[in-house]
Formats: sequence, C-alpha cells, structure tokens
Amino acid sequence: MNNAAISTTITSLFENYTADTAAFACQSGSGAEKAFEKLKAALGIKELEAELVLIDPKAKLVPKNEKKMSEFCKKLIINERFV
Repeated sequence: MNNAAISTTITSLFENYTADTAAFACQSGSGAEKAFEKLKAALGIKELEAELVLIDPKAKLVPKNEKKMSEFCKKLIINERFV
C-alpha cells in the first residue's frame, strides 16, 4: 500500500471523528513529529492528547524509553475516554 492509499484509508476511517486522539511512533531516525502534524491535519484536530516517540526501542533498550512509555500511558489513563 503506498502513502496516498494509506492517507486515503486513514482519512475515510476518521471522517466524522470527534474523540481525543493519541499517537506513538517508533523510528530509527527522524520524522515522527512531521508524521504527527500530518495525522492532526488529516483528522482536522489541533492537538493530540498524548504523543510518544521512541528511537529504535527494540534495538536500544534504555530506561529513558520506559519512562517515556509510562508517562504516555499515564496521560491515557488520566483521560478516562481512552480506558
């Protein structure tokens, strides 16, 4: 599936989407922030409830990632709409 097809699929899935949204990305370089901006634009929202970006999480098992994941999950738990 190419990027255009993925974008169209995501857009159609969320056409009438009104709930809060969270997003996470795993990457080996950069680009997550740009992807989050595109996601927000596609959904027609200004902010994500929570964002998480991990750099090579499987290859680099670092305590910092565990802390980031914990903080991301806490944001979701605090917002009961995600539970």
